[in-house]
Amino acid sequence: MRRRLETGDPGPRGYGARGGPAAPARAETVPGLVAEARGPPAGLSREPKPVDSRPPTPIESPVDEAQTRPELLSDAPLHPERARLLLQKLRDLNLCAERIEVGPGTAVELLGCSSLDQPVEGGLRYRVRCGDGQQEALEFGLESAGLRLCRSSAGRPEEAQRILLLGNGSGPLTAPELKARIDPEQAGPREMTHFLRRLVRLAYGPN
Repeated sequence: MRRRLETGDPGPRGYGARGGPAAPARAETVPGLVAEARGPPAGLSREPKPVDSRPPTPIESPVDEAQTRPELLSDAPLHPERARLLLQKLRDLNLCAERIEVGPGTAVELLGCSSLDQPVEGGLRYRVRCGDGQQEALEFGLESAGLRLCRSSAGRPEEAQRILLLGNGSGPLTAPELKARIDPEQAGPREMTHFLRRLVRLAYGPN
């Protein structure tokens, strides 16, 4: 041991000159790591990028697309059986005591279907009470490309409105004028009620 002290021999690995634990070795400086610890390279920033607060571009629905692209109107001819089924469900719904707002401060009331026992090929009629208390008939009929909608007061029909229906043998039918879609085979009372309310708003709402 004396010889080791005299000659400066550090002794066995891991021990100092006096036999105690050796001092930790100095960390070797690596230029790349020092730059990283001090900050990012010049020209780069750690600040978060600004978030784009603009709303996403809306995706056009099939209804809007049918309104803005006339070439789609001839791509999906209406299947007549499906239009007939749609009228049958409107008839069987027989919506009564249903108040429907058709404009600012204006509402009408449906009083039920008055043609429950008649085939829909001849059309169907709903009784409607207007805001002034007068009763009218709202008639629905079949067209080659959709439905016909007509108000009738005191037996005098007004000019008919035509509702274009787009769709083939399956899936939803699209009514561009109503901004609505409905599947005649799958629609239940809730869906048929919403569809009928849109028809009434079209007939009695402001032009």
